Amino acid sequence: MTYAWENFHMAIRSLAGLGTIQERLASAYNLHLIHVAPEELPPEVRELFKQVQEELTKAKAVENVTSVEATVSKMSDEVALDYVDKIITMIDAVARQEGEY
Repeated sequence: MTYAWENFHMAIRSLAGLGTIQERLASAYNLHLIHVAPEELPPEVRELFKQVQEELTKAKAVENVTSVEATVSKMSDEVALDYVDKIITMIDAVARQEGEY
């Protein structure tokens, strides 16, 4: 099992946990996806991963709030769910690469 697979697996578990969709999205990224390097991913999702990284870190960190938390706190549920869908697309590709699917 690769490091990317482990982090995506744990990110999905975070997304399925308690809290608002924005809180779960921030947790999935801050605790797990932040540790993934695009080079670890299948080529077909590397650009998507970079795009998600960039978009989820747009806002500046303030005091005890990370840039991801600041960014997602401004998102509607629909926008946050779109990012969850992108994460699922990426984990599907990682799972296929790992032979888990």
